Amino acid sequence: MEEPKEKVDSLCVQGADHVITSDSAKVVTERQIAIIFLYEVTNQCSFALMAFEDLKQALNSNDALRIWYFIHAFLTATGNISKLLWPIERYRKRGAKLRESLGVEDNSPLKKREFRNYLEHFDERLEDWAKTTRSENYIDLSFGPLNEVGLIDLGHPIEDVLRYFNYEEFTVIFRGNSAELTPIINAITELKEKVEQEIKECEQKNKEKSCNF
Repeated sequence: MEEPKEKVDSLCVQGADHVITSDSAKVVTERQIAIIFLYEVTNQCSFALMAFEDLKQALNSNDALRIWYFIHAFLTATGNISKLLWPIERYRKRGAKLRESLGVEDNSPLKKREFRNYLEHFDERLEDWAKTTRSENYIDLSFGPLNEVGLIDLGHPIEDVLRYFNYEEFTVIFRGNSAELTPIINAITELKEKVEQEIKECEQKNKEKSCNF
């Protein structure tokens, strides 16, 4: 006869250094899964923040590939954060509880995945560009202030440029659609602090309750 599943009334579970111990004979509990998600959120926040710092350093190199490498890494990590906090319908309740515990509002800049999806489905964007572009020139992986590029003067509206990074405003632009990175960075920095505090509080509560998994 199966033992009843543990009722979850908090996100707290014992964990240290990303290692969560468990009796090998037991199935991973919902509490353990919850703390693992907290750790993964902080992992992705760290990835995004590291990518952003590397991006700022790469701007000094004037190397377009290196700059866009870090932009891709940054947007991938932010997309993963979004999926953790706003998962598919099947895991909607888990996502809602995670957001509630971390105080993440539904209008957070972290929710949007449009630009991460743009990169993930870039083959489709290329097909769309080929069918709709008003210019025969292929412009991609560009960066710099918009007023230095002369896109309009040369007959290349920004809508025809596949990937462009305006480093003066820290804005990524995909065929005329833009997103500011600074609000995203601020949200990630705040989220990472909240997650680390939540993990610390959970571990302390579990110690007080002498939890043993």
